[in-house]
Amino acid sequence: MRITVLASGSKGNAALVETDSTRVLIDAGLTMKGIEQRLESIGVAASSLNAVVLTHEHTDHVRGIGPLARRYRIPVYATEGTFSSAFGLTGDIPLAHVVHNDGSLGIGDIGVDLFSISHDAADPVGFRFTADGHSLCYVTDTGIYTSLIREYARDCHGIVIESNHDEEMLMEGKYPWALKQRVRSRFGHVSNREASLFLQEVWQPALRFVVLAHLSAENNSPAAAYTQNAQVLQHLGGHNTRLYATRQDAVGSTLWVS
Repeated sequence: MRITVLASGSKGNAALVETDSTRVLIDAGLTMKGIEQRLESIGVAASSLNAVVLTHEHTDHVRGIGPLARRYRIPVYATEGTFSSAFGLTGDIPLAHVVHNDGSLGIGDIGVDLFSISHDAADPVGFRFTADGHSLCYVTDTGIYTSLIREYARDCHGIVIESNHDEEMLMEGKYPWALKQRVRSRFGHVSNREASLFLQEVWQPALRFVVLAHLSAENNSPAAAYTQNAQVLQHLGGHNTRLYATRQDAVGSTLWVS
């Protein structure tokens, strides 16, 4: 099993989880053309997707899902709250499958467990993907790292976690006060510091990689996010755990979980 983050940030989010026989897209926050192009850049045709799973209904996560699902007849899995709240953005999705925020499903040879996260959306979820005895945890757009999230992430071989903002940059930046408060709230986004504390709690020697996602273009930088989390790995002795920071404008490296 492997993952490639196609885009991550407030302008659009999408990632591909795949095995040799199954391809699952996480979110479709770019235009359909944008998703097609980024998939093509790694040698994958959009028509080969087996499913799309949605974290929540915000535009930067569902922008392209309606056209993509209708053109290629791709099954889409999301909670009832996500489908209901996103309908105005997505329109009809022919193969829509409602899942629960504590449920699980199988897509080809990939098992998918869902768990609730804390964000200002109708029913947002994170995912744990499992194939061939190896697991990957994917959780972004959460205001806090809860004990439930820690439970799903703790023994994974790869994790994709939010490291949205540098706290000083946010407070000294151009955002209006109300937006700063929203970002800092338990239903907003976690900071580099909070991500590093979470990493300290869930790291274990079998963790092969950590991907820092949804970095703010205004209130963070890849260097700031990387540095704070790298210090934790160094302190823990995690020299064999690779650390990556995602970008909005470029496809990330393909990382193998197993």
